[in-house]
Amino acid sequence: MSQSPNSINGVDDQIQQLKQEIIKLKQDLKQTKNEKNLLEFKNQLLLDMLTLSSLDVKYFEDLERKWDNRQDYSQ
Repeated sequence: MSQSPNSINGVDDQIQQLKQEIIKLKQDLKQTKNEKNLLEFKNQLLLDMLTLSSLDVKYFEDLERKWDNRQDYSQ
């Protein structure tokens, strides 16, 4: 059962198309992973900023309380 040259060429073309599609899918996957990593980084950065902001607020509230207490004692 030999195949005609045309059908072999057709199979070769399909193989090449599939190889190109695999390459494109790998590139898409890499891009998606990069985007996911960037989003995770941004998310963590925002969480860290929120935490620092909360700590700053608490620090200044504590500082203000201490200042108020000192003012009360000095009167």
